[in-house]
Amino acid sequence: MKISYVTSEEIGHSPAAVNMLTGVVYVNADLWNKFTDFEKKFFLAHEEGHFVLQTNSEFEADLYALKKVYKSERKSLKKSLKALAKVDLISDERLERLYLEILKIDSELNNNKKAKQEIMKIKQTGRDSLFMESPRSVNTPVIEIQDTAIPQELVPEPVDQKTVYLKNGIRIGNLFLSFETIALTVICVLLYKILNK
Repeated sequence: MKISYVTSEEIGHSPAAVNMLTGVVYVNADLWNKFTDFEKKFFLAHEEGHFVLQTNSEFEADLYALKKVYKSERKSLKKSLKALAKVDLISDERLERLYLEILKIDSELNNNKKAKQEIMKIKQTGRDSLFMESPRSVNTPVIEIQDTAIPQELVPEPVDQKTVYLKNGIRIGNLFLSFETIALTVICVLLYKILNK
């Protein structure tokens, strides 16, 4: 795969993106050096997953990358989840689903008794909220999955910035508002005022 370096102005706050037709991976030069070598390898495998599978599904690309980097380093499963947790705007749902896959891989390939027990607890009790989309709060100390939580060291540090102006929107504390959301809200308010005159 060919790699081309771009800036956040071109691809937002994503570490990388792929052209689904050509397979060229666009790496965000503004962010790239903030990641470890393993995290970079995971992100490149993720983009390769989009291209190879010809899918827009982030979860399918995550699974592809997870399987590709598995056992390439010590604690590769944990490091994969940590890599995603470092990226802004990744939802709880995506992290939780990937964590479940990590437990499955660990239990299947290593016959890990604890991982099997964790999966059985989740299957027995069920949890609809695992599949509900919700933005991740960077101040949440752990992401809970039934009686299990992602270890504290995998949760990113809180963002101390008050207001950050991004290419795709504005971040105020932990709240992200896209420009589309802001514009749509303004239009709705104006329409409401016009119609209720």
